[in-house]
Amino acid sequence: ANVLENYQIVVRQLDYFTLVNTIAGSGSSSGDKFGNAIDVDDQGRNLIIGAPNATVSSVSNAGEAYVFAQLVQKFAGDGTTTAFTTEATLQTKIFVEVNGVLQVETDNPDIPVDNDGSSSGFYTRSSKTITFKYTPVTGDTIRVYTGSFVEKQIIDQTLVSGDTITEDEKFGDSVAVDSKGTLIAIGSPGEDEINPNTGSVFVFSDSGKNYATIT
Repeated sequence: ANVLENYQIVVRQLDYFTLVNTIAGSGSSSGDKFGNAIDVDDQGRNLIIGAPNATVSSVSNAGEAYVFAQLVQKFAGDGTTTAFTTEATLQTKIFVEVNGVLQVETDNPDIPVDNDGSSSGFYTRSSKTITFKYTPVTGDTIRVYTGSFVEKQIIDQTLVSGDTITEDEKFGDSVAVDSKGTLIAIGSPGEDEINPNTGSVFVFSDSGKNYATIT
């Protein structure tokens, strides 16, 4: 009889969260409540953080929001190079794409190098360098999502034409970014351009100036 027939083997993958970055706004002061609201797009490239108690133009609790962008470095395959070094520090968790296809990081020495396609899609990394287990062909587009974020913009109501900033508008009390990182919405529950504390939501569109992308 098979002594294992009544046994079940279960393989579980250890999954947990680890700190990869700590972010602070360049203009944040005590009591600003930086981090009161936060949102990120689907690719983790654009991050928006509200600070509703920030003082703006000497007006207390006017509020503001910070937009951060992940540093993404782009390389081009030349049919020979397998190792690529980024300018930004690679954080604990990174993503690497070749022509939009997510690659897999490995430290397994058993995965061969350029062995009839079986190594395709794998890479190793050391410090700021990623090394593919295969050779990207000429024209391949390689993108490395470094996990490092840079402050892209500070948004407050001084950017809204014709708007008068008053106390306790709490711009940035709620924030949202769309899945592609092209639109952001910022809530200001104390905004009173129509009536006191009527509240408003301000929508901003990406103008195409992505200062955080290295090309």
